Amino acid sequence: NILYGGEVLENFPQKYKSLGEFYSDRLYDAGNETEIIDANSGRRLSRKELLDKTERLAGYLTKLGIKPGHSIALVSENRLEFPVVVLAAFFSGTALNPLSPTYTEREILHAFTIVQPRVVFVSPAVMDKVKAVLKKLNLRSILIQLDEDGKRGRQAFNFSDIIKIDRLKPKNKFKPPNVDIAKTVALILLSSGTTGLQKCVQITHLNLLAALSSTMELFVHFERNKDVILTVMPWCHCFALMTTLRLLAFGVRIVSLPRFEEGKYIKAIEDYSVSVCFVAPPVMLWFSKAPILEKHNLRTIREIYSGSAPLSIEIVQSIQKRIPNLQVVYNGYGLTETTTGVLHADSRKSKSNSIGCLWRGIWGKVVHQETGAVLPPNTPGELCFKGGQVTLGYMGNEEETRNAIDADGWLHTGDIGYHDDDKEFFIVGRAKELIKYKGFQVPPAELEALLLGHPKVKDAAVIGLPDEVAGELPMALVVKKSNISVREEELIYFIDGQVSYPKKLRGGLKFVDEIPKNANGKIMRQELKKKYGEFKGFSSKL
Repeated sequence: NILYGGEVLENFPQKYKSLGEFYSDRLYDAGNETEIIDANSGRRLSRKELLDKTERLAGYLTKLGIKPGHSIALVSENRLEFPVVVLAAFFSGTALNPLSPTYTEREILHAFTIVQPRVVFVSPAVMDKVKAVLKKLNLRSILIQLDEDGKRGRQAFNFSDIIKIDRLKPKNKFKPPNVDIAKTVALILLSSGTTGLQKCVQITHLNLLAALSSTMELFVHFERNKDVILTVMPWCHCFALMTTLRLLAFGVRIVSLPRFEEGKYIKAIEDYSVSVCFVAPPVMLWFSKAPILEKHNLRTIREIYSGSAPLSIEIVQSIQKRIPNLQVVYNGYGLTETTTGVLHADSRKSKSNSIGCLWRGIWGKVVHQETGAVLPPNTPGELCFKGGQVTLGYMGNEEETRNAIDADGWLHTGDIGYHDDDKEFFIVGRAKELIKYKGFQVPPAELEALLLGHPKVKDAAVIGLPDEVAGELPMALVVKKSNISVREEELIYFIDGQVSYPKKLRGGLKFVDEIPKNANGKIMRQELKKKYGEFKGFSSKL
């Protein structure tokens, strides 16, 4: 009952000695066609400009003495300098730590304490915050302000000045250093946990090359100079960054927005004739329910890709009705620790609520949480994965690394699920998120999916309320659709009629204005528990 996704179509880890060599090879014959468009400013970056700036910046880092084994950081929203910094890190062989500009000073300080970056690239909006962190840590990192939008800095070097230095342009093709791809860290990404301080996940050159090999069959069908990809997810997070790196590898035009804003998102689709959208789960929900979409022309959209949460057939069908030329919705499952997705679902083939089958080059199994025994099909347990894209481990935290990755190289995800006889996987919930009602396990994701299927519900989350007798009681927090009348009792009875005895909403149901989610679209349950942990309201009486 150990499953394998099959052999990869092209084995990049065997072919290339580093990520720098891989991307240099992919970009070297690049022309002047546009590669990336900033939909906010209208600024464009061609493939040729991307390579030129990357080589110059890599040359600058090399002259600073930055080399494999060192670390640099990038604190910024999505902007055209972002991919240049990422690729320059690959070209120079150094590890890059991308961080969200929305992080608090405390969160940045935590990351920098572990990473110790020698150079920090900073968006103007967060310069003061980053400087305060460096001062507290007494780090003498070189600060470089991203200023190609015209916002030059006086307290740091300016990015635009560096990439104009002619002597940094190599006379011939830039030659990235050869590295031990299995041990050399390329990216240091923060895990998306919702409790405690985040862990620094080390992604090696091997991990990224293996991930590119594993998923390439889904990207090679895009037509260069024809397909236009819209991405709105923050590039500092794993799913969005890996999506962008794959698109750069296969030469597809990218349109980017720094954040999701309804009006700007629709305008970008119409202005650039977007054919493919990569989105987080909240945007999938918006596609399925937002009334404003009925007033706009979305006929150019052919494919939508999502991840991080199962999709019901009802949501997919609702989206297909609104986007007449939509051919397929892809969904995926992965973790920061697996570099990218390990499972993928295709709306034309996969079952409802399935998160799909294994990608090529990936091994998967379901194990008993206590004994570790491999479980047969249709038996829930902990999902475990193995392959070249599984992280080297957590930087500065060997104990957590041993807890997550066993001696045989299997990553234990903490997610509870199963695979069926057709090798399709299904998520039940997270081990830490499961609600325990009188010893029975209640997966919040199941109840949330049912609530989202109600025509009057816009969004929903389910948490467990502490109870002296039962342990925990399932409670729902619901966002109603605009200008719709619905009572708590109606929704509770709606759920009562569809679930078994332990899963009824005995903790009650409360209407809220929004469901808090992190940048990856995952529900921030701990925040909800803190706010509503003592809620007393209408609840299931069954």
